[in-house]
Amino acid sequence: YLIGRDVNVFGNMQAFRWLFVSANFSVGPAIFYGETNHFQGRSQSLSVGTTIQPSQHFSQGFDFFRTRFWRPSSGEQIYAINIVNARTTYQFDKHFLVRVLARYDSSQRRLLTDFLASYEFVPGTVAHVGYGALFEKGYDDASSDLRQINRGLFLKASYLRRF
Repeated sequence: YLIGRDVNVFGNMQAFRWLFVSANFSVGPAIFYGETNHFQGRSQSLSVGTTIQPSQHFSQGFDFFRTRFWRPSSGEQIYAINIVNARTTYQFDKHFLVRVLARYDSSQRRLLTDFLASYEFVPGTVAHVGYGALFEKGYDDASSDLRQINRGLFLKASYLRRF
């Protein structure tokens, strides 16, 4: 089996103090690992991302990933996966921050959301409160609505004691 990349181009740039951009493109041979059938094919991956930080308190990041795989003998596309990530962070002061994450995965037709509040009393002593939810669109469902299939709440505290 051949693996690796024929072409791999990537770059990132801190365009301004408040703007970071990145991109990656690659194409080449790859292996499809099916449940019973493994075969050689061609893969193409693309990713683009940006982080905007207009102030020291606020940061917004977006990332898009796309991966496709083809059977070389017929040119049939085996899969195409798109993943979109969004991350928003607000740092109220040096101790307290709030973060919201969202991720959509087209292959599983799922949206994952996470909310986190974090308070650092002193370096190493931190309290976290978070909530996460998972939404899914059914494969046989004609509507575009996402249904909540899971959710969770967590509390975490860590204490650093120096000797």
